[in-house]
Amino acid sequence: MMNDVDVDVVIVGGGPVGLYLGCLLAVRGRSFVVLEKRTEPIDHSRSIGIHPPLLESMQRISLAERLIDEGVRIQRGRGYWNSRAIGTMDFARLPGPYRFVLSLPQTRTESHVRTRLEELAPGSRLSGVAVESLEQEGGRVHVRAVSGLGTWTARMVVGCDGKRGVVRTEGGFDFPGGPYPDRYLMGDFAESTGLGSDAALCLGRSGLVESFPLPSGERRWVVRLAGSDAESAPESASEMAHSIAGIVRRRTPFRVDPETASMTSAFGVERFEAVPMAKDRIFLAGDAAHVISPIGGQGMNLGWFDANAVAECAAAAVDGVNGSGTRLPAAAARYAAKRSR
Repeated sequence: MMNDVDVDVVIVGGGPVGLYLGCLLAVRGRSFVVLEKRTEPIDHSRSIGIHPPLLESMQRISLAERLIDEGVRIQRGRGYWNSRAIGTMDFARLPGPYRFVLSLPQTRTESHVRTRLEELAPGSRLSGVAVESLEQEGGRVHVRAVSGLGTWTARMVVGCDGKRGVVRTEGGFDFPGGPYPDRYLMGDFAESTGLGSDAALCLGRSGLVESFPLPSGERRWVVRLAGSDAESAPESASEMAHSIAGIVRRRTPFRVDPETASMTSAFGVERFEAVPMAKDRIFLAGDAAHVISPIGGQGMNLGWFDANAVAECAAAAVDGVNGSGTRLPAAAARYAAKRSR
């Protein structure tokens, strides 16, 4: 049990966004703790894409090259209408040093960021700690864990604890939004397309199919359910694998062997946004602040952009007389206005 530990920042949630924020704070010399209720890392990778601006951000914590060494560089996307090639999109024209999207399963990305955090700030991540309540008092926020596991006092708290996070609820933030009618199936299969490191976007009246290369000779397929495919959605992993293979066969010029599936999943698309995304000394980032489509790594990348902005605001947490952080509420208002655009 840890009683009344005083830090600049408490980060609630040790997923990719919370871990990355911890790394940013560590290189800036801030005191912080990352509280993660899970005791084991997730073993399911929904997000795979790391976009060029975020690879540049990873340079700040000396992690970009490690990720690139393991991932696949997607330098081109191919477009199809049904089975007919209609064009290509070349990322070589992008500005900056990283002219590609990096494909790497979220489990591996998270593992690298977790390792880097331990290198930068040993012992700063505490697993098996679920937050129970927050209480603001003067220039501090008191964070209490369930079952008396500990209390922390911080100048600011950042909720990186997902769509159902306790920080947003305890902080009294509204979270309007809802689901879209779209449903998708997703699966990782042995490479069989001959596309190499190219991505593929297959359009047609029957529905969308997307495909991305993965490390270790696999390829991810994402298919939108439509028409008769949506009427009888599969449930088991085997049923999903065969359904994805059938949709790929009908809508694209490619073929997928369902027996090679290493992962399958079904998901819907939602949109939620916290109002505001920060107030006083409580900030929200990642899915705790906004939920969007996970396709193409949008959610994870947007969460990392949040973390970059929060790290800038953290300087205000130790400004003012005796570190009172008198400028922090104004920084929170600016963060909320900027991130909700």
